[in-house]
Amino acid sequence: MDIDLPIGLVRDGPPLPVQIADAVRDLIARGVLQPGERLPGSRPLADRLGVSRGTVVAGWDQLIAEGYLTTAHGSGTVVNPDLAGVHPGSGSAPASSAGGAVRRPTTGPPELRDVVDLRPGRPDVAAVADSTWRHAWRVAAADPGSGAADPAGLPALRSELAAHLRQMRGLLVSPDELLVTNGARDGLATVLQVLAARRGRLIVAVENPGYPSLRQVPRRLGATVIEVDVDDEGLVVPQLDAVGGRVPDLVMVTPSHQYPMGASMTVTRRLELLDWARRHHAVVVEDDYDSELRYVGAPLPALAALDRRQEPDGERVVTLGSFSKTVTPALGAGFLLLPAGLRAQALALRSDVGPTLSSVVQRALAEYLANGGLRRHTQRMRRAYRRRRNIVTDGLDGIAGVTVRGMDGGLHAVVEWPADTADRHREQLMQQHLSRAGIEVGALSDYWSHSTEGTERQIVRYGLVIGYTAIEEARLVAAVTTIRNQLARHRRG
Repeated sequence: MDIDLPIGLVRDGPPLPVQIADAVRDLIARGVLQPGERLPGSRPLADRLGVSRGTVVAGWDQLIAEGYLTTAHGSGTVVNPDLAGVHPGSGSAPASSAGGAVRRPTTGPPELRDVVDLRPGRPDVAAVADSTWRHAWRVAAADPGSGAADPAGLPALRSELAAHLRQMRGLLVSPDELLVTNGARDGLATVLQVLAARRGRLIVAVENPGYPSLRQVPRRLGATVIEVDVDDEGLVVPQLDAVGGRVPDLVMVTPSHQYPMGASMTVTRRLELLDWARRHHAVVVEDDYDSELRYVGAPLPALAALDRRQEPDGERVVTLGSFSKTVTPALGAGFLLLPAGLRAQALALRSDVGPTLSSVVQRALAEYLANGGLRRHTQRMRRAYRRRRNIVTDGLDGIAGVTVRGMDGGLHAVVEWPADTADRHREQLMQQHLSRAGIEVGALSDYWSHSTEGTERQIVRYGLVIGYTAIEEARLVAAVTTIRNQLARHRRG
């Protein structure tokens, strides 16, 4: 039997869907609604409240996106059963939750009986599969395709990607300038192979700290990798000239949101990097991995847009894009925006080795983009991620001896200790304490290349990297409380 929800609405108050969502959150928090309990259907509840069915559905959708509610075939809308891990008296929680954020431990305190995985880099995929997403895959599955695949990627997808870059990144590009890839690493490997065919063994400069898995790609392909420091303005460009006489052929940067420290490369630093690349005939690869997930202000223009304003042909910058952070890593889809000087060779390479992304996936993604699904999903996720970021920053604010970097965007926050009080041992010790308390987090020092640790130039920083996006808000609140208690308890040791 459906529960009769005690919800009262104020007609001249906040929007009605907001009032409905607020009332249900309160009922869950007070234990009136129990995990796994079925909610009334949207139509009968709308009739009782005297509102449209769409108003109730909008409130339900918000709570589903936040993780308070979930839907199951044949069961309607129910309170998320995983919330039982936050309210111990309401029964046992299942072994997993949306997005794979939790797994069951053998021991742990009752308030966190499931291990909460707050390691960074994973988006919330629970809200992806809406009606637009399902429709896109039905359309793609209905067309088995025929004929030879375009080595650059499906023309319809490249047209939608060009429109997406214009609307979301301020880039005016032709579909012919784009190459569809199987994610960021495949795109980077393509650029490296094209350059190596021209120049032989490559020298590649990477940010230090930086994204560990992506910077392994050039090493695997035989390139020499050098690490260059970053500061609050981005990559330190003068260090590109101080590497023992070796001039890099390619420089990899994350200008919109440096990983993991969050700095945005200033316009002055961007111009300095482009000028250096022109003087040394180098290629700059901008990893645009989560630039659209910005919570403060509008998304920053791509580095390629600045390059194109200065040189119409945009000869120096390759933009590396993927949908692993904005949609789901399981999609395995990405793209390259290539300057004219690299385009022909990249297409020749793809003609020889064949396309790397399934045509069915390409058709589904083209349909999803054409129907506005990605734009709407990104807007929803910005709002949800902003709330979760605030839970982390507000919950950890004011702890003596640590600095909390909440970031202007992205999928994680950084908790950092002062350099004179931190080392690898303290960092590992805190990870162990949190692991015993049922929480897994990342180590900040892992993002530095340890081959340069301890040199006069390199200063490794220590702390925690907390991913907050692939977890429901109620569980995140409980986890942040535990993290705060552990940090306060061990702040001097």
